[in-house]
Amino acid sequence: MVVFYYTRKGGDKVVQETIKVVQEAEAKADEILKNAGTQCAEIVEAARGEAKQLKEAKIKEAKDQAQKAMEVSKKESDQAMKSVDADIQKEIAALKKSAAKKEAQAIDEVIAQLY
Repeated sequence: MVVFYYTRKGGDKVVQETIKVVQEAEAKADEILKNAGTQCAEIVEAARGEAKQLKEAKIKEAKDQAQKAMEVSKKESDQAMKSVDADIQKEIAALKKSAAKKEAQAIDEVIAQLY
C-alpha cells in the first residue's frame, strides 16, 4: 500500500494538533472507562446491599408470620382442650350419677335379699 503525504505550509502544526486531539480523546475514553468500571462496582455493591436487606426483611416477615400462626394454633389447641375437658367432666358426672343410682339399687337389692 502506498501512502502519499501532501505537505503544505504549516502542515506539521496541523498534524501535531490532530495527534493532540486524538490523544485527548483517548485519555477521555480511558477516563470514561475507568469511571464506568468504578460506577459498575458501586452499583453491584449497592444491589448486593439492597438484596441482603430485602432477604433479611423477608426472613423476618416469614418468622413473624410463623410466630403468629403458632400463637393461633396454640389458642385453638387450648380451646379444643378446654372443650374436650368439659366433655370429659360431663361424662364423669354422668357416670358418677349413674353409679350412685346403681349403688342405691344394689343396696336395696342386698337388703331385700337379707330380709
